[in-house]
Amino acid sequence: MAAKARITATATAVATGLALALGGTTAPAALADGARTPPEAAESIRAQPWVTLEEGDRQYRVLAVAAVLAELHYYPKEPIIAFDADLAAAVAEYRGDRGLPVTGVVDGAVWERLCGDVGLVRAGDPRLALVNGLEHTLTHLGFGPAEYGGFTPAVKAFQRDRGIGDDGIIGPVTFRAMYAEGAEDAS
Repeated sequence: MAAKARITATATAVATGLALALGGTTAPAALADGARTPPEAAESIRAQPWVTLEEGDRQYRVLAVAAVLAELHYYPKEPIIAFDADLAAAVAEYRGDRGLPVTGVVDGAVWERLCGDVGLVRAGDPRLALVNGLEHTLTHLGFGPAEYGGFTPAVKAFQRDRGIGDDGIIGPVTFRAMYAEGAEDAS
């Protein structure tokens, strides 16, 4: 039994090291959103519906969508909080490339695809537009990296506040907690 535990620990360490060596944007699933996240907390967050966004909307989620799409080379401008015609066109192109109906609306299907495309994000991630968008969100939600001493402490504080195991990595549960309905209301 001890040998099996050592092999498992070694495999996890190798996978983590490999993930970090490959740019730090992937990690073993057990590290995503904190291994200590209570199942009921994760389920509660997953039950929150996504917010629908469309042209004319102005809010932090718009900037986040623009930042992800900029990182994926769909949105050619500096991400802003105003959902303009250029962002609607970028969303429509993104939707089409993902096999979704071609509209400029960010709905649950788009949020799910964005979450998947974002993957895991930790300090040092080289995707600057994406990280800037996430940092803007953390600041908007009261967990600014400047106030918390950096990206990882800010993410951990946000995760603790939302009942997510505080590993400092933005994964699917943390991402949804940041952008689904009620994200601003929790504490």
